[in-house]
Amino acid sequence: MIPTIRRPELVRSVVESVLADPATVQVVVVVDGVDAATSAALAPIAAADDRLLVTATGAGGPALERGQRAREHGVRLATGKVVLALDDDVVPTGRLVSGHADWHAGADDLVVQGYMPVLGDRRRLSGPARLYARGYERTCARFTADPSHVLRSLWGGNVSACRDNWLAALDRPAAGGAYHGDLELGLRFGQAGLRAIFDPRLRADHWYTRSLGQLVDDARGSAVGQLQLHEAYPAIVDHPRRAVPATRAAAALAIVTRPAASWAVARTALQGLSRAASGLHLDRIEDRLVRALWRLSFERAVHQEGSRR
Repeated sequence: MIPTIRRPELVRSVVESVLADPATVQVVVVVDGVDAATSAALAPIAAADDRLLVTATGAGGPALERGQRAREHGVRLATGKVVLALDDDVVPTGRLVSGHADWHAGADDLVVQGYMPVLGDRRRLSGPARLYARGYERTCARFTADPSHVLRSLWGGNVSACRDNWLAALDRPAAGGAYHGDLELGLRFGQAGLRAIFDPRLRADHWYTRSLGQLVDDARGSAVGQLQLHEAYPAIVDHPRRAVPATRAAAALAIVTRPAASWAVARTALQGLSRAASGLHLDRIEDRLVRALWRLSFERAVHQEGSRR
């Protein structure tokens, strides 16, 4: 099951790879909005292989929701016993579907988390991609050390569960984790009594293409989602400021940039400096600037959302 929007070439690669796996019985692609290019790219495949179902929601979800409702819609449309959810920029390597199916063959109560190493430009990853990749690899290290972390930090894009269990989890009350819909799904799986494993052999390459501006918006979404889930699961999910503790310098700068005008100036300046460092291949400097942008956006959102509650 693959939610997608405006990535026709990437999602086509994902679909072709999944259909090539002999364990695949159905592929559901949910176009999260109006996207004629994606529908056109997948039409020839659907005409040649009746295992592919392409449907559309008609209108995209909220900006911070990032396709979660589209994914839930796809799970409800799926007909197989096991559902493997893939992001539209996560391209399987090898027989990914078969690997997930093997785990579920002997365990109906299992959630299987696969591995999604970050790829990008052939020469080097962008600054945003490097920041994202480091966070992802740290999470995978926790998964490897203790599989119980999987459901407390679920990272969607390459995850499977029995469809009945998935539907049962979706029927539980939702806190509205927004950007962190994956994390909320993991918590709901846990409430349903499921257990999880992380298998790095189940690999799908993540072609990360988020821009610097999009990364800054993602930081805001992360803060909002973390705060919502902390309120719903205070014993499990840390408050955003505890989850991402700030240095004194970062905290002070976040206060200075709380006014919209100050933030606009700081954001423009830091983005310009980051792009300049990228052009000069000054990766360490670029990484610090990107991290500073992410931190400031995150802190501003925590302050704004917290003051409204």
